[in-house]
Amino acid sequence: MSIWTKIFGGSQPVEAKDYSLADPAALALFGIPASLSGVAVGEGVAMQQSTAGACLRLISNTLGSLPVHVFQKDEAGERDRASQHPADRLLGGFVAPWQASSEFLQLMTFAALVDGRAYAKVTRIRGEVREILMLPRGAVRREVDEGTLEPHYFIRLKAGGEQRMSYQDVIELCPFGGRSPLRDAASAIGLAVVLEQHGSSLFKNGARPSGVLKIPGRLTDVAAKRISDAWHSSFGGTNSGKTAIIEEGGSFEALALTSTDSQYNELRQTQVSEICRAFGVPEVLVSSLSRGTWRNIEELNRVFLQTTVLPWVQAWEAALERSVLTPAERAAGLYVEMSTAGLERGDTASRFAAYSVARTAGIMTANEVRRLENLPAHPEGNTLANPNTTPGAPGSTEGADDGDDKAQE
Repeated sequence: MSIWTKIFGGSQPVEAKDYSLADPAALALFGIPASLSGVAVGEGVAMQQSTAGACLRLISNTLGSLPVHVFQKDEAGERDRASQHPADRLLGGFVAPWQASSEFLQLMTFAALVDGRAYAKVTRIRGEVREILMLPRGAVRREVDEGTLEPHYFIRLKAGGEQRMSYQDVIELCPFGGRSPLRDAASAIGLAVVLEQHGSSLFKNGARPSGVLKIPGRLTDVAAKRISDAWHSSFGGTNSGKTAIIEEGGSFEALALTSTDSQYNELRQTQVSEICRAFGVPEVLVSSLSRGTWRNIEELNRVFLQTTVLPWVQAWEAALERSVLTPAERAAGLYVEMSTAGLERGDTASRFAAYSVARTAGIMTANEVRRLENLPAHPEGNTLANPNTTPGAPGSTEGADDGDDKAQE
């Protein structure tokens, strides 16, 4: 037994280690994961890497563009927008006097992509929701009660100390159980960064030899260096492409593209696929059109909506309903809906063909169609009558000829 254990009755002290800021082990202390490639992949590095940055922007911008409203469903299953509810006014406009709802949704989604979780505080006055404020990233500590399994949140205050808040007053967005898609994709992003750095250093100032300069005879080290410096000075970097004049029987032999160069390009394209797979984004949506065709792009948009966007939509709806609606309101039929109708719209011909089928089958009224096209309601547009068979229905052509005949008489 050591003297430390005899005095303090515990185990020996843990060995203290010093880390330099360049050490990958130190980066984990700041929440920046070191990838298998050795590159520390944080938010800044990911945004500067073209594919990862495009995926982060695409997902966060898409979620930020979706309208969010509160609806009321009655016992018959009919629903109507609860436009007078305080939460609907916030989510449909400005969550705070200085922040629009679209910006709030975008920033929260981006934070959840990077950190795995994003938090916002719901401010109530006399029980009514008045503001929704996004909390600073890294300022929230989450704990779960061992008995009730109820989560509690501790907000770090600028003046010191923490403020304990209930789950009913904190919006927690964590679509993957707290896992960060960025951190899970760190190795793929890190390798892509290494490949970009390699390519940049290889082609910097024309450093990659485009050919071999052949000089007859044996050259001394001094002569070889003098010729090399003169050649690079005349035809390297910004002077690349100029016409070369070689004297004394010298010749220049161009080098063809090697298999290593081809594999480098293949590796870069592979990393595009790997990063897109990690974020669940079809490659064509981040401008990688090597596998895109006119026929499959529309289908890939649908796949993006169903497999990438919808899980985020469901996570958003659940997080908002938990905090901006009371249990009594949810029991009374109030719920939050994030609409994806705008993403589901096809081209003009496809949309109007679908509208025609819905109108003929009595599924949609004329005003419902006009609402989807952002057109004002028509006084006679609330009937489900088939416009092709019912005289006088909006859009009906029956009886038009009779009117013309009578006019001619």
